Amino acid sequence: GISTMFLTTPTVTAKNDYTVEQGSCVKVSWDSIVGAKSYRVYRKAATDKSWTMLADDVTDKVYYDKTAESGVKYYYTARAKNGSFLSGYTSTELITVLSTPILQDAVNTTTGVKITWTGVGGADSYNVFRRTISGAWENIGTTTSNEFIDSSENATTTSYLYTVRANSGDLKSTYMINGIA
Repeated sequence: GISTMFLTTPTVTAKNDYTVEQGSCVKVSWDSIVGAKSYRVYRKAATDKSWTMLADDVTDKVYYDKTAESGVKYYYTARAKNGSFLSGYTSTELITVLSTPILQDAVNTTTGVKITWTGVGGADSYNVFRRTISGAWENIGTTTSNEFIDSSENATTTSYLYTVRANSGDLKSTYMINGIA
């Protein structure tokens, strides 16, 4: 006879993420499905007609997409799998990928502390934050370039950590939580 199996469709979420282990990526996660042995993960750019499989036989309920291009809008989905049986799928909301700016340097200059970072595709501005070792992050300015000079009175005499967040309209990237000194 013919065997059949019904696997419920997972509910999938996707968000911009940054971790020391993964770097800048999109974190795709879904709920656990009864009967599923693994999952398949797919991505589709907003302009694409068909889905591209990113990973097969994923046994966790999370996948980190490190190949997404910054500034590109994507949909994601996952399908539950048990042998040759696959669940249906529903896509996530459209997500614009915005990579995390990678901090390059923070150096004292005659005009203050100059912070530099890698530019992020799709970003229209950057917020620069600073904190003392035990303090909270505070936004100290916004720029459209990939450098910023902290010219505040105590910038060169106080030990600050700096970090940067990219913006694209209302979308904000993650930031390197450890900062750079």
